[in-house]
Amino acid sequence: MVLALLAGLVLTISVSQLFDAGIPGISGWGSEVRDSVLTPGLFFVLAGAAFGGGFDVAADSAGSYGFGFTAQGTVALVAWGAVLALALLAWWVTRRGELSQVHALPWRQAMLRAVLDAVPGSVLMVLLFGFSQTSFGEAKSVVITFSSRGWTMFFTVLLAIALPVFLGRLRKPQTAVFARVRVAAGEALSVCGWYGGVLSALAVIGSVVAVATGALPGSVPLAMLPYLGNVAFGLLSWGTGAGLHYSLGGPLVNLASSFSSQDSKLGRDNLYFAWDLSGAFFWVLVVITFLTLLVVAVRIGTRRPRAAKVDWRRTWQMPVAIFLIALIGTVATGASVSGTAGISIMGGNQGGAVSTGIGPAWYAPAFILILAALISCGAEVLPLFLFQLAPRLLSVVAGRNAVERWLQGHPAPEGPSGARPPHLPAAAPAPMTAPSEMTVPAAPAHPAPSVSVGSVGESGSSRPIAEIPVMSPRTRKRIRIGVFIVLGVGVLVGIAAGAVAFLNSTRNPDAVVRSYAELLQNGKAAEASKMVDPGITFDKRALLTDKAMEKAVRIQVVSVEVKDKRDKDATVTLTYSLDGQRSTKDFTVVKGDPEFGFLDTWQLREPFLTTASIATVGLDAVTVGEQSATVPEGSGFGGIGTVDTPDHVLSLPIYPGIYTVSAASTKFIAVQSERLTVQGDGSQGEGAAGVTLKKSFTPAVESAVLEQVKAFAQACVTVPTNTSDGCPYPLQDKKLHSMKMLSAPSSVKIDDDGTFSSDAAKFEYTHDPFFEGDKPEPETSDFAFKGTFIITDDGVKATNITYTYG
Repeated sequence: MVLALLAGLVLTISVSQLFDAGIPGISGWGSEVRDSVLTPGLFFVLAGAAFGGGFDVAADSAGSYGFGFTAQGTVALVAWGAVLALALLAWWVTRRGELSQVHALPWRQAMLRAVLDAVPGSVLMVLLFGFSQTSFGEAKSVVITFSSRGWTMFFTVLLAIALPVFLGRLRKPQTAVFARVRVAAGEALSVCGWYGGVLSALAVIGSVVAVATGALPGSVPLAMLPYLGNVAFGLLSWGTGAGLHYSLGGPLVNLASSFSSQDSKLGRDNLYFAWDLSGAFFWVLVVITFLTLLVVAVRIGTRRPRAAKVDWRRTWQMPVAIFLIALIGTVATGASVSGTAGISIMGGNQGGAVSTGIGPAWYAPAFILILAALISCGAEVLPLFLFQLAPRLLSVVAGRNAVERWLQGHPAPEGPSGARPPHLPAAAPAPMTAPSEMTVPAAPAHPAPSVSVGSVGESGSSRPIAEIPVMSPRTRKRIRIGVFIVLGVGVLVGIAAGAVAFLNSTRNPDAVVRSYAELLQNGKAAEASKMVDPGITFDKRALLTDKAMEKAVRIQVVSVEVKDKRDKDATVTLTYSLDGQRSTKDFTVVKGDPEFGFLDTWQLREPFLTTASIATVGLDAVTVGEQSATVPEGSGFGGIGTVDTPDHVLSLPIYPGIYTVSAASTKFIAVQSERLTVQGDGSQGEGAAGVTLKKSFTPAVESAVLEQVKAFAQACVTVPTNTSDGCPYPLQDKKLHSMKMLSAPSSVKIDDDGTFSSDAAKFEYTHDPFFEGDKPEPETSDFAFKGTFIITDDGVKATNITYTYG
């Protein structure tokens, strides 16, 4: 019960820290969920989950607009760290506590007593934690309920207590078969203990370092404690080269996968290896696995009876036991979720079974079997080799007492009481000499007890304890030099492997995307184009220059993360901000040929480009940033942001940023600059980033046109130009006695389309007398003028001037 309370406390604190740190995807209502989740009910559910193999979950969403969601299922995850701690506690109490006073019993009685002793604890655990549940999320019309699995908890606790109590009380049969089984089981448990302890420590240290560097939330080390057994077995699978198998399937998932992309993992099985996480992590794991193999092999070898030669007959029992344990671990240490889910749309339901899980690959026991076989075979040769080479080191690794017993030919004593196996005769322990002088006498003065050189419990003839051949100083020196050379080479290889792993860690697919994005952030467009070929002709690269980006508002890199990593490529997500607005962009990075044969290379072949359109009215050249570009004459379509029809359109690829687009102003033409925003995330639509530049005419145009209109009006009252086209019709009469302009036009109106119109001018004209002696009266009329004008290098020219009635 105390262990369950501790597990519940640890997991509850972890969940609290997770909410405090913020959970991705629920930041908008995380505080509300936190208040409804962190209740006493959650504490009891999590405490029960540690010993109940998981928990049941149900979700119900009423939804809105006719949409709803329901799901129910079981999260199966045995907390092997907590269960093994309970089993070890039960065994310790049996062997050391009051229960140790009970005499050894036959197996039927021992089993019955163990079950009877375990039932009260199991029932108490179920009563306290087996019926707990908690719900949250009501305010969001989503109700999620977690509940303990009472029956699973009962049998888990019953087995965790009854099995070690049964083994602690069982009367050991005095048979050779049982002796072999007991020794094999003991060696297998020793291997499991060493690897479990070492890899659990590695997991805790690694998680703490990851938390310190910000790679993991601070709740991970605490949440991992009840599940250290699961984590250690997963690391052992990775350390032997096996993978972790992830699956996601079911009818509903298969339906969803039919609408997903080809790269989606929906409805597919996937394997993840240690090197997928990090090359450096993989090599550290391999080195720790190998070093632990050597230590365990030496310790097991010194606890076997020393034989005259290698006895291969006692090397297969322990690997078989390890293989059986690995089979159980492969099945029981993974996590799985199974259940049903449904979606309701306007009264119709669509759903089905859903299952997902992650755990060691099915072939992991075979890899662990190979590891155990190496340990068992190494146990036959490594102790002798290490004793001959460095006796002091053997004592440090295996333990002084174990080495003394091994030198005398005895196996390790059974249990804490120090009782000898019945088939071995007693022998007075000889005082151990200095490790550097450890030898076994060749022929004692009195006959020494003899032991079998076969496997433990094997019947047969007994022979005197075999002498340990003395290694000559010269041979020992050569071996030591060889070992030092091998170790030196190993250290160099390790350093080289570490350096390669470090270099490869900097060559992750996200590194190449970050380098590319930082070039754009620093305005180095030319280098970015060299790094990733834009894939367009050179005449289309007019805006892909440093000059164009020199004064632009450029993107700022926020984060670069690997979204999905595959064998030959990876999807990397770039998060960036432009003028304070955050956006994301997914890149596909392809693995290239290894550099120098072992350094990973990643190639980004997808340029970060968007097509921008710059439309102009009457302009044939523009400037983007500090880069000038010629605008080809367009078709009269494609204007952006204006009702005017542009006569020139420039469409070119450009890197994301906010650019200033302008054109040169003259004495007669003024152009107002525009901001061209290229977001680059597709939110603007394909090719939708663009602006329109419109020209405006300066007052100098008005003055120049007005002067020319005045001159034209004066010409219309001057013979013979009064008959020119465009002059007022009355003034073109050839029978005029006189004509003059009383007042000239005083202003003109200039339009953007290149036309103009003036105010009225007043003319006076007198016709010739129709009869001799007539004196016609002068007539006055008001006429205005209109026309077009063009701007040339020489100035402004008014054309097509004609009169209109004022």
